Amino acid sequence: MNSRDAKQILWIYRAGTDRDEPQFADALSAMVRDSELRRWVEQQDVVFQAVRRKLSGIDVPRDLREKIVRQRPIEHSTTQWLRPVLQIAAVLLVFASLTTFWLRSHPKNNFAAYEGYVTRLVSGKYHMSYESNDRERIRLFLERNQAPAQYALPPALTRTTALGCATLSWSGNPVSMLCFTDAQQRKLWLFVTSRDSIPDSPRKATPSFEQHAKGFVSASWTANGYTYVLTMQGDAQVLSEYL
Repeated sequence: MNSRDAKQILWIYRAGTDRDEPQFADALSAMVRDSELRRWVEQQDVVFQAVRRKLSGIDVPRDLREKIVRQRPIEHSTTQWLRPVLQIAAVLLVFASLTTFWLRSHPKNNFAAYEGYVTRLVSGKYHMSYESNDRERIRLFLERNQAPAQYALPPALTRTTALGCATLSWSGNPVSMLCFTDAQQRKLWLFVTSRDSIPDSPRKATPSFEQHAKGFVSASWTANGYTYVLTMQGDAQVLSEYL
């Protein structure tokens, strides 16, 4: 992973909060090797902490809520009320600047970027949110965590052993990751998200195959409102055995 790709992923990373999230694993590994990238992440965290402190320091009038609810005009002739207004305006200005930068630097929300992201994720270090070989418990865990849970597994995949799952996010939309192993101890990963999460998601139920770095291959399709990506190390012929 190059520095540009890592920055696109780490733009929403928050040190101390997201360290164990699997979607940041590859980018964090790149950060360890790249001192310039590490400084960039540290600078982003400084900005985030500064904005957070600014928001925490705003003294909101105690009766603000009641005045809004009653649709009464809020008095603002006093210096005491003017100060928090100016503080809020300053914070909004900072967020406007950050939003502009985010829109320019954030990765495009298209299917090629999404498919590349999920295959890179499992080709490096990651962790599962929940480990179990019980498929129904896995489904229940995903449902309770507001991740896609009404998925349909390909028949051949149901004959593998479930290992667990993880809840991820892509462009602000929830993604379910399910992990399996076959009789030859080969791992397979299935990613499920809403078809509407990605504008150019596949529209057909017939899987299409794509080869990726590190010997990974993926199959993607859409059915019943969900977009699926199944990936493993191998080739399309081997992967097709699980569809």
